[in-house]
Amino acid sequence: MIVKNFATVALLASTLAVSANMCAAQEDEKSGVESARRVFTIGYGFTREEEDALKARARQCIWENWRLKRPALCAVVRTNIEGELTTHSFQLNRGAGGQWQVFLEVSRECCWHDAPEAKKLKTDGAGAHIYRIVERVDAKSKQVVPAEQDRRPDTYVLRFREDAAVRDDAPALRFL
Repeated sequence: MIVKNFATVALLASTLAVSANMCAAQEDEKSGVESARRVFTIGYGFTREEEDALKARARQCIWENWRLKRPALCAVVRTNIEGELTTHSFQLNRGAGGQWQVFLEVSRECCWHDAPEAKKLKTDGAGAHIYRIVERVDAKSKQVVPAEQDRRPDTYVLRFREDAAVRDDAPALRFL
């Protein structure tokens, strides 16, 4: 029971920290377009249905902003039974060359059981990637869904590619 309480505290602390950074929409300095900022929190103890529904909402947030070429930051925060947090931050914006991209940063905060003794939480740098192609892939047929086709977010997954030359089975692909 104590571990579950630590997980709950960790989840709330992470949600508040991420939400504080994203609470207000900001304007993109170059385009004047309002940025979308959303946090999706998946906690330990969620049912499979609750987790799938939150993932679908995150996919919809990323896809709609990508399709409309609108700057956005969509973060998915997960916690496990030990209270360790994993945050996937999807930042959609124009790259240096003007091409739209998704900057994905994955970070892990660990060792909540050490938090009372530690001055700050230990962060395990899990990495960052830039993707220039976002595709919707049908969850059953594994075929790419045309961008103009309207679909419910629970019927597809998102595939992120670094560039068009990356094969469908290459390790550089990420799915959500």
